[in-house]
Amino acid sequence: MSQPSRNLANSAVKRAAMDFANSLDREDLLEQVVRLEATVYPSGEGSLFGVDMALQAAWPARATPPSHEVILVRAGGELEAVQLSAFDSVGRPLLRRRYVADCSGRLRSVGRSGSGHGA
Repeated sequence: MSQPSRNLANSAVKRAAMDFANSLDREDLLEQVVRLEATVYPSGEGSLFGVDMALQAAWPARATPPSHEVILVRAGGELEAVQLSAFDSVGRPLLRRRYVADCSGRLRSVGRSGSGHGA
């Protein structure tokens, strides 16, 4: 991946992490989240650190930061995508979203699911 392409992907990942954290906040799910999972398709290893940093930076200071893991999925093609998932203390999914970055670095949410378990 060329440097300009990598920068566009990193920018899109930052926007995805911020959008995801804001969605959790709007749905009053922040305090229930104990684990975040980010699955990256098919980005290189260099972007794994970027996803990790974006998740940390996007989390509101007033909320307890959850543990998180970043998973790299090797796949063919040029598609840059990240799926973000939030889980509660017993492993139930609270919210899942998939984001795709196009060649101009624009972010597009292409999928959303969540059970919105209340406390």
